[in-house]
Formats: sequence, C-alpha cells, structure tokens
Amino acid sequence: MTFDKEFLLKQSKTFCMAPWIHLYSSPTGQVGPCCISRNNSGPQASTNGIYNVENSSLIDLVNSPVMNKLRHQMLNEIPSPICSACHDYETAGIDSFRNSLNREFEQHFDYSVNETNEDGS
Repeated sequence: MTFDKEFLLKQSKTFCMAPWIHLYSSPTGQVGPCCISRNNSGPQASTNGIYNVENSSLIDLVNSPVMNKLRHQMLNEIPSPICSACHDYETAGIDSFRNSLNREFEQHFDYSVNETNEDGS
C-alpha cells in the first residue's frame, strides 16, 4: 500500500514516524512508541505501558495490537490518547516531538511506512 507521504509528514495532525522506526523502554521496562507517550510518563508509568520488555520479544512489542492500532489510527487521522502530549503541545502552539521526528526521519518514510499494511502492521 502506498500512503501520501507529503500529507502525512507535513499536514497530518496525527501522523508520527515514531511507531514505525522507534520503540521506547522506560527504566521499569514499560514499552511505548516514544518517551513522551502518555503510557510511559507520570506516576502510572510502571503499570500503564503497552507491554513490558521482560515479558515480550522485541518483534512482539513492535507488532503488538496496541502499536498496530496506533499506526492505523495515525494513518487514518484518528487522534490517540497515547499521543496526547504532542497534541497538547501543538494546541498550545509549541513544536512537538511528533513534528520533530517527522522532519528528522522523513527519509525513512518510504521504507518503513509504505511497506506497511492498511491495518498499520
């Protein structure tokens, strides 16, 4: 499947390169798409991650139902609560981590995103 690279990287309000090229693990082993995702920050981080690195393989973490759903939501312009930190920054007029990642890693779009299935996996 081929996705509109220009739209997703420059105009989308939800798309982020992180779930395609990155995986964050907190010091407690909780995994998420990035270090500021809501499931990895704050006092609930130790119990609220997507999965824990101690219980899952890397390939299972990358292809987990939560990560696949997140990628699908991003491709379909559906805001995810996991990404609310970036959405909050953007609403306040602040350049977000999402925007920064899209600029810095756009050269990886074709290989990582356009190789993705329609369901985000």
